Amino acid sequence: MKLPAQGSWISSQAGDTFGDIVASRNIDLNDSGKLKLARKAMALFSYGISGSAAAGEDPGFQGTVLNVLTDDTYGYILTPTTQFVMQMDNSVAAIETPATNKPTYGFDSDSEIFNGIVHVSGGQYVSALPAGTSAPYSGRVISGLSTTVPHPLCALANKPLLAVGNGSEVKIYNTSYSNTVSIALPAQFYATSIRSRGNNIYIGTRHIYGGEARLFIANGSATTPDNGYGCGADWIYSQCEYQARMCIVTSAGQIRSFNGGGFDEVANFPVYKTPFSWASTNPNSYLVGRVANRGMTASGDFLYLCIDGSLNQGAGVYPGQFLANQPSGLWEFTTKSGLFHKAAIGFNSRLRFTVSAANSGYITTPTAHQAQTGDPVLANPVALTGLTAGQVYYAIVDSGASTTTMRLALSPADAYAGKYVSIGGTPTTDYVVVDRYETFGTDFLSYPGAVFAFGRLKPSSFFGTEVFFGAGLYDTTLTLYKAALCSLGMARNRGQFTTVRFPALGIEDLFNRLTAFVDSLNLDSDQIIVKFRTHKRFGLPSPAAFSGNGATWTSATTFTIDTNTKDVKSMAVGDEITVIKGANAGYTAHITVIDTSSSTYVVTIDESMPTTSGNFDFVADYWIKWQAWTASNLADMKSAIKKTLPGAKGNWVQFKFELRGHVILEGTELDTQPNQ
Repeated sequence: MKLPAQGSWISSQAGDTFGDIVASRNIDLNDSGKLKLARKAMALFSYGISGSAAAGEDPGFQGTVLNVLTDDTYGYILTPTTQFVMQMDNSVAAIETPATNKPTYGFDSDSEIFNGIVHVSGGQYVSALPAGTSAPYSGRVISGLSTTVPHPLCALANKPLLAVGNGSEVKIYNTSYSNTVSIALPAQFYATSIRSRGNNIYIGTRHIYGGEARLFIANGSATTPDNGYGCGADWIYSQCEYQARMCIVTSAGQIRSFNGGGFDEVANFPVYKTPFSWASTNPNSYLVGRVANRGMTASGDFLYLCIDGSLNQGAGVYPGQFLANQPSGLWEFTTKSGLFHKAAIGFNSRLRFTVSAANSGYITTPTAHQAQTGDPVLANPVALTGLTAGQVYYAIVDSGASTTTMRLALSPADAYAGKYVSIGGTPTTDYVVVDRYETFGTDFLSYPGAVFAFGRLKPSSFFGTEVFFGAGLYDTTLTLYKAALCSLGMARNRGQFTTVRFPALGIEDLFNRLTAFVDSLNLDSDQIIVKFRTHKRFGLPSPAAFSGNGATWTSATTFTIDTNTKDVKSMAVGDEITVIKGANAGYTAHITVIDTSSSTYVVTIDESMPTTSGNFDFVADYWIKWQAWTASNLADMKSAIKKTLPGAKGNWVQFKFELRGHVILEGTELDTQPNQ
């Protein structure tokens, strides 16, 4: 039995027996026949990252990221509290827009480039923002909107007109900001997303009383829509053009394509056709549900969505607010590979260090640089020689050497081989930026945010590729949330995927040997950690989320949990825990000890966490941790790892692969025999 079964990996959201992959985090299936770790999410800006230099508390980065736009020079980041202008250079700094003539920012706000100018809605107003990092709004060009309804914006494709949502109407304005027509919707529908394609305006709605929402089609000149089409859910969260059709994502968990007279199914999230609800309880005035208004975009065959994967149900009702195969973050759909999780969201960012010394090819940083061999390093030399400003190099970190010294190589292969660049001179204001190795990212969001596919204007590849995506996240106290804008950086990553069940050929089989065909497993830190199970255990996975502050880290390898606030009595030594929210979000480990001497259990795990304090939520599940494979496990041909399973037998077996570093997996093969 082999995976992938058809030559290319296929991610299915239809149970444990279809496709190749039934659950994923931080993976990439775009290279035909290969399963790769996706690029790591790098936070470009957040509440704690005010610019390219040291961290600072910028109160404008709160709530979530409502939209990201670019023109020929700048990027524009909208949050519910502030509009930022982003410099798209090697600094990638964000500068808060002055308050003059601003709209009333909120979760009803949206932004759009119309007539060559960025426009931002909110409250009663739409304001115009000329290009420039310090330019204030030139004026509140539209006023008189309702203050308790959402205000999506759309510049029409074939006409110099701006559409502005205003509850149960869509107002159309010309370049002089005169209201040329108002399109009236039935009173039970609020416009929550507006897009333009050809001569049509597509108005996505929310049924404010919980009935079926509709996609309305209008021509921009009549006072009523031409038609409205039910979507099978109460909210069309977002929409975008994909493969010459308008696509929507709904509160039922479906991605659907408009065919001119109705909808065709594109893909479904795991929640679809389950007893659980993915509907949003956010107020009717919000443009943010489980997917934000600007939370879906397309680039060629790639469809990107930024989602809040949590469920709309009580924390104490199984499975709580979390589905193990529906983590929050950036998801991707392609017609070849299906729908899969691409990147989780976190506050983890690059680190900037002033170079304090250079000697014999080594550079020295004032504090620990946290880099490992092969990590990308962006150079910004001033007085140093041998380095090019804006070029990405790769760290060489000697085993046992000082944590503040490293050498630089031109490629990961050179770094692995120890071939370093000769660096000379005496540093003055020279600095380097390191994209450090971090974590899976969080599975829980306070609010999802926008996703924006790069066009002609994009940052240095060090700062990210493909897309910008943002959200609001809980901090380590589980009580506050802060916004972050991420892209896909260059550092090593962590990810995982769960295979379909391999069925027995008879009533019960012995599962003898697993072979993994590997394309990339090179650096010392690269790992494939293999877990398996031949049955599921009653009571697991444990439900999420907590009431109150949840579990608490007491050291890097221990935590406490009050069993009066979380059902964890079904978990046992050997089980896997996955941190889904709070401190150390995204990390996995396995239980080695459970002290049950009181109602507050003390749990010991087999891996050290980077954070030794703080509150968090986790899910426990039954997975046997089998082996950790590295480059030393590769066969003589350097392309396969063959290992005998430890007496695994049953009528099925299922595997979970955790990938760390820069791992590329081509396929797996399982040998079985009937158990007589």
